[in-house]
Amino acid sequence: MARNQYPSALQSHRIVKPMMFDELFSLNDISPDHVERETSLDGRTTDLQAVRRYYNTHYANSLDDFFDTTWYTQHGFAQLQQDSSLLDYIVHCESVMKNTAHRNQKALQSMEARLVWMCAVMPRSVSDGIGNAPSHLSAQEILPRVDTIEKLLSGEFLDADQVPPSPPLQASEKAAIPAGLGVATKQSIPAFWHYLAIFTSLRDDTPDSGVLKQIADNLQTLRFLLNSIESRDVIYSICILRHVGGRMIGYHPNRHLVATTNDPADNVSKLKAAAEFLEQQETTASNQVISRICGMARRSSTLQKHA
Repeated sequence: MARNQYPSALQSHRIVKPMMFDELFSLNDISPDHVERETSLDGRTTDLQAVRRYYNTHYANSLDDFFDTTWYTQHGFAQLQQDSSLLDYIVHCESVMKNTAHRNQKALQSMEARLVWMCAVMPRSVSDGIGNAPSHLSAQEILPRVDTIEKLLSGEFLDADQVPPSPPLQASEKAAIPAGLGVATKQSIPAFWHYLAIFTSLRDDTPDSGVLKQIADNLQTLRFLLNSIESRDVIYSICILRHVGGRMIGYHPNRHLVATTNDPADNVSKLKAAAEFLEQQETTASNQVISRICGMARRSSTLQKHA
């Protein structure tokens, strides 16, 4: 392909193609390996301690880290036990994944992507009837974060009234941040999720230059809040893949992208770095939660760009 044929120009707006969220679990176009049972686990023996170990070892801490919470380690397993469908599925996943005869790793990844998301949305199932119980209060705190990630991955838009409040960083505070450094980690948590929610709520599916300017400013603010945290680097890259990749004429995730400049602010360079980072993290991330979310993001980008 000649150099001038590589994508570079951006459309004035992003084309958003509606999709079922479950479609994102089919990594590499392979559906999750699972058939719903006709009966629940109630009538069968389940080693709950083994399930607890499996959940805690592979998912609870990683979900806590991803969503900046302690809910999944403190309350997640108790909630998991109350969800017969999820309990059934996690038992199925544990059985399949420890079966060394199962060689289709890509099918396992799709299965695990579904499991990761089923665990991630558990706070939605917390009953409104428990009022001020710690599980309820902490679930309410992270529900906007779960909603934001869901909309971010699907390419859709968060309702503006779902944006969590946060004291915005003042221009003087931004200017005071040295290059390569961010706001203190604890202080940056509400700010990061606040600005991420704003980004996800801004509609880039219309040719509004004012909105595009807001998004650009918002992305710059998010960069200040990354703090070299793996999950935030991933989320920021998903933002770039969604907004820049979604608007770039001729770009498709399955085609090789070549930057023609070393300028990191160049759209092609920016998109190339984000896409390659997500591809790398899908296989080398420090935990399965990040790996599968990277896979879901790449799957979403492919579906949005599919002719």
